[in-house]
Amino acid sequence: MPGCSKGWILLAAIALLLAEGVGSTARADESGMKAAGIAKAYGDAVIQVKVVTRYRMVVQGREMRKGENEVEALGTVIDPSGLTVLSNINVDPTKAYADMLKKAKSGGEDAGSVDIEGSFADVRMFLPDGSELPAQVVLRDKDLDLVFIRPTEKPARPLVAVDLSKAAKPAMFDDVLILGRLGAIGGRAPSAAIFRIEAVAGKPRSYYLVDQNAVSGRLGSPAFTLDGKVAGIFLLRAMETQDAAAGPLEMVFGGIGRLGLYPVILPSADVAAVAKQAAEKRPEGKQ
Repeated sequence: MPGCSKGWILLAAIALLLAEGVGSTARADESGMKAAGIAKAYGDAVIQVKVVTRYRMVVQGREMRKGENEVEALGTVIDPSGLTVLSNINVDPTKAYADMLKKAKSGGEDAGSVDIEGSFADVRMFLPDGSELPAQVVLRDKDLDLVFIRPTEKPARPLVAVDLSKAAKPAMFDDVLILGRLGAIGGRAPSAAIFRIEAVAGKPRSYYLVDQNAVSGRLGSPAFTLDGKVAGIFLLRAMETQDAAAGPLEMVFGGIGRLGLYPVILPSADVAAVAKQAAEKRPEGKQ
């Protein structure tokens, strides 16, 4: 570069790098501020729910095992009356277990020889203020991994709820904020993390994919775009795979995708369509 010393060129390069760094930090700060605002507005809509299920395992027509299982799972309140949506697999994984057992078998065995049935025995909502509400299951959609519950008693005051009608359609590489809440050992404190949309699937059903590591402790949580709109609910979809039956090592190291299980964000419009039925439906079985 005529007329410029090497020293000036070096200084200019350093200045450009510093400017880029400042720009990145500013963008990160802006995203953090938006995420903090969303977490503050909707954090109390994410609650812990205790669910007791009864299960019964039948192999080739013979009852081999039965018992009860208790879990605490995340739920998203979607109506101030307390109507709440959870991941069905997270609270009643019996169908997923049965499907995995069938996949683990070599080809040619009777796929219908193993059946595991599950039913709900008790449901209890833990609200952010420390109070509890007994609840009941009103609707399940196992294909979409949805289960809806509502309190058996009217809440003392309207609950903070996520409005599914304020829907967003994020694109690939967009950031989404997934809210959560720690379990009892963490004092049920609210939590949140930002993930990037890795894929947008349109068939056989629309959904958004993020990092599979996001599945830990977040099933049943709402996902927001950073403008505060609702992308959907984070769930676990069980889908048929085109691969051959998974071997034992593949089942351990191949990720849950090898088992046909995929953590996905089901679009808010799809959740809202089922929720509309749940709002008017009678409870499922006796709680």
